[in-house]
Amino acid sequence: MAGRFADLRVGTKIIVTVAVVAVIMLVIGGLAWSRMGSLDDRIQGIESSNIARLNNLVAVRGGLSDSYRGLFVYKASPAAAQPAAKTATQDGQAAVDEAWDAYMSTPDSSTAWKNGVATFDESWTQYKALVNLLIFGDQPPSGVTVPSGTQAQAAAWNTAEETMNDTLDTLTALERSQAGAASADAHEEADAAKTLIAALIVAGLIIAL
Repeated sequence: MAGRFADLRVGTKIIVTVAVVAVIMLVIGGLAWSRMGSLDDRIQGIESSNIARLNNLVAVRGGLSDSYRGLFVYKASPAAAQPAAKTATQDGQAAVDEAWDAYMSTPDSSTAWKNGVATFDESWTQYKALVNLLIFGDQPPSGVTVPSGTQAQAAAWNTAEETMNDTLDTLTALERSQAGAASADAHEEADAAKTLIAALIVAGLIIAL
C-alpha cells in the first residue's frame, strides 16, 4: 500500500492527502457536533428538572414562611386586625399549594422522590386542615379527616409540621444529589470527547505529514 502511494505523482499524492485530512476533519466536526448536542441535552435536562424543582421547593418554603408569619400576627393582633392576618396566612397556604403543584408537574422516576412527594402531600394536607380548624375555626375540607379532641389535634399538628419540614429537607438533598451526579456525568462525557477529538487530530496530522 505504501509502495503504491509512493509511486503516485506528486499532484495525486497531494490530492489524496488533502482528501484524507478532509475526511478526518469531517469526522472530528461531526463528533464534536454530536457530543456538544449531547452535553446540551444533559444541561437542559438538569435545568428543566432538578433546578426547576429546587426553585419550586424554595417557593414552597417561602409560602410556609408567609403562612407562619400570618399565624403569629393573627394570634398577636386584636380582633379587628385578625381578618387581615387570616387572609395573609391563607395566602401563604395558597402559595405553598401553587409551588407544590409546580414541583410535582416535573416528576422524577425514583422511588425516593415518589415517597417524598406522597409524604409531604399527606402531611401538608393534614397540617393545613388542622391550622384552619384550630386557629380559624374552619372545618376540614371534604375528604380530609383529622383526629377528634383538641389535644389529639394539636399533637397531629406538630407531627405534620415536623414531617413536612423533614421531607422538604430530604427532597432538597435528593434534587441536589441528582443534579451533582448529572453534572459529573456530563463532565466525564466532555473529557472523553476531548480525548477522542485530540487523538483524531493527531492521527490527521500524522497522515498529512
